[in-house]
Amino acid sequence: MAARPAGGGSADATDAPAWGSAVAGYQPSERVYTALLAGRKIEAIKIVREETSWGLAEAKNFVDRFERTL
Repeated sequence: MAARPAGGGSADATDAPAWGSAVAGYQPSERVYTALLAGRKIEAIKIVREETSWGLAEAKNFVDRFERTL
């Protein structure tokens, strides 16, 4: 993992999600969208875990934040 600049990094670094850089490059599948739009948040978390091999906390944080963008 690259070191962060001493000044706190770019504007992107301050906007970076708490769940870290593991999200970079992950694009949720249509299954995640469908589950969230149907109100099935737990299913969406399970799908994210399957697609990424992230732990429960990382997947939940991602889904929580992603849900706010819908």
